[in-house]
Amino acid sequence: MLTKYIEVHDKDTGMKLAFNADKITVIGDHIIDTERDGFEVAESYDELKQLIFDAGCLIHKKDPRLEDKPLTMEDIRTMLGEPVWNSNSRSWALVKEVRENSVTLVYWLADWELADAEYLAKYPLYRMRAAACR
Repeated sequence: MLTKYIEVHDKDTGMKLAFNADKITVIGDHIIDTERDGFEVAESYDELKQLIFDAGCLIHKKDPRLEDKPLTMEDIRTMLGEPVWNSNSRSWALVKEVRENSVTLVYWLADWELADAEYLAKYPLYRMRAAACR
């Protein structure tokens, strides 16, 4: 198997950096973490995600227990108290509160987060298949 690298730029100096895509553990807006260190980079989350995809790597393997289609705001409005899977943070959350244009999610061992339609477009949420719950 060939090693696949992505080229990014140091946030402060603009110096080019190459990362082995298989050794990246976390990406975020202007952040790359590897198995050893964290780096601040000029590229946004979406740019990093695209670079990794273009290198021929998958950011994650889809959990076969999850439904194929990401949840919409309309779907989540009917799920008060139910779990949802955040595919980017790879964590479960409960739908705590439903508002007109957003929902409040509570993550296990973490803080709560407000999700609106823009959030759902960037960080898709999924429901577990009914058969997987048995």
